[in-house]
Amino acid sequence: MATQKIREVAVYAASLSPKVVKLKEAAVYAAVRPPSTLRVRSLSALVLSSHVLPVNVKMVTGCVLESMRSQDYSKDPIAAMLAALNREFKLTLSTSTVALAARTLAGDSFFDAEIVLTAKPGSKMTGQTAIRYRRYPISDAFKGLDTATFDVAVSTTVHALLPQINTQFHLALTTDDVADGAVNAHQPITLQVIDTSIYFRSGDSITLGGAPPLASAIVVGDLTGFDAA
Repeated sequence: MATQKIREVAVYAASLSPKVVKLKEAAVYAAVRPPSTLRVRSLSALVLSSHVLPVNVKMVTGCVLESMRSQDYSKDPIAAMLAALNREFKLTLSTSTVALAARTLAGDSFFDAEIVLTAKPGSKMTGQTAIRYRRYPISDAFKGLDTATFDVAVSTTVHALLPQINTQFHLALTTDDVADGAVNAHQPITLQVIDTSIYFRSGDSITLGGAPPLASAIVVGDLTGFDAA
């Protein structure tokens, strides 16, 4: 089962006041009756299983706030996958030795995707191999972020907007992640995940934008009086 390091934990004192601290700066990791808004993801302050179900406990050694992303999606997905493979299997794969392609895996109750590795000429390897894994919902990449105020200045396409989306939300979305399509100015945009996405589950979607314009909140455009009291 894959694990990832927790960079921050929420430490709760008896007053139930939360304080997010860096692990290396925290002398003690403890939670006393965390409020119902906090979802406990792991009993370990050092590792967080990406597949652990929520549990109800009275005392834990480490908590992860639901507003935190499961991954750092600002990293290039191919580089992130290669790093995970090298770490897991003690390899030294790189883009010069293998080509990567993600695809949906059907018929498995746990794994929903597989990464296909193809050896490149000169790599001293031949053929292909496929490794099963689980992808994340695309909503996880936008967790805790203000997606409603995303605005499209002029009519364009989804793929043309990816640099703006990546900059605003600190992501690394590519044309392999989401389907292309027309987008109208000042209208919501829906990102539809496609089969070739490395990070995200195929078929998932999320909508950006949709916040009402400020002008719509002011029915009358004249201020009849001003009382600062």
